[in-house]
Amino acid sequence: MTRTITAVLALVLLTVLDIHASVLQHGKAVHSTVYDNLIFETHLLVILQNVPSALNCICMCGQFNECLSLFYDKPNKLCRLHNVMVFSNADGVTSPGWTFYRYGESGCPFHLGFISNQEGLCVYLAVSSIYTYEEGQHLCEARNSRIITLETAEKRQAFQNLMNKLLENDDLYPLINGKQFYLGLKHDGSGWHWKSDESIQEEFIWGSGQPYCPSAPCACMTAFQIWNWKWNDISCSESHKVVCEYTGHLLK
Repeated sequence: MTRTITAVLALVLLTVLDIHASVLQHGKAVHSTVYDNLIFETHLLVILQNVPSALNCICMCGQFNECLSLFYDKPNKLCRLHNVMVFSNADGVTSPGWTFYRYGESGCPFHLGFISNQEGLCVYLAVSSIYTYEEGQHLCEARNSRIITLETAEKRQAFQNLMNKLLENDDLYPLINGKQFYLGLKHDGSGWHWKSDESIQEEFIWGSGQPYCPSAPCACMTAFQIWNWKWNDISCSESHKVVCEYTGHLLK
């Protein structure tokens, strides 16, 4: 539920030293012009009043575990915190003076189209088209990234949480719903190896009826949305969606 906070600044805002400590602890926000001069009522966590600067607004976002983006209105000293980074354009209402920031770890290159979540993923969504595994690999490498790898239960859960959150976006829903996404996991004839560190995957999160590949060698793997992101072994020549994981900032 949206809450409007009108408490005294001394009780709500941080001191200058605390602000810088918060930025170091929680990461930082990067300005993106994509939603400037707009406001959104969807996915709104809180509205803060009497916030003296964008830096204060950024630091307040760091105090909310679910905060992923923020809007700041400097003339009116207003700060709006949201729990998504990507909005449906149809939900935006023109409101001059608002500046949009994506909040996340400092190593995630938002200016290149990457997004992040509070669980540490930093990814680029290649969802407007489909790619073979090799094409997806080249696309990611061109962005200093790789096809996402899910070596641990923590990363698998973070990926699932991110994708399910993106499904709530009206613009992204048809691009994600019912689709398969390549994983950076390949079979080399002796076993399934993650492309991040060549570690062998021994525990498989198989979808219904898998593994099953009657028509061609299946050396690649996808995560399938209709199976709640469980896995499907496929031919690497099939074309599917891709999520690139930024290699400069990886969840361990």
